[in-house]
Amino acid sequence: MEAMAKKKSQFEKDIESVIRFLKQTDPENATRAKAMEMLGSMQTLAHLIAHKVVDKERGEKLRKEIKKKKAKS
Repeated sequence: MEAMAKKKSQFEKDIESVIRFLKQTDPENATRAKAMEMLGSMQTLAHLIAHKVVDKERGEKLRKEIKKKKAKS
């Protein structure tokens, strides 16, 4: 339960931070809803980037394994 409260607290801090940023850069959209939308978009982007990194690492590992097998042949 306490960990959940900490997560919520961090989430609220993130929302407040984005709202402060929006107040400086785009005051008309400095709302909680817009901040949450931006955070969601950022989370999605981070997720996609993480998948790309994993895919690249797997591809490199596979290429190395294939290269080793060819060298043994």
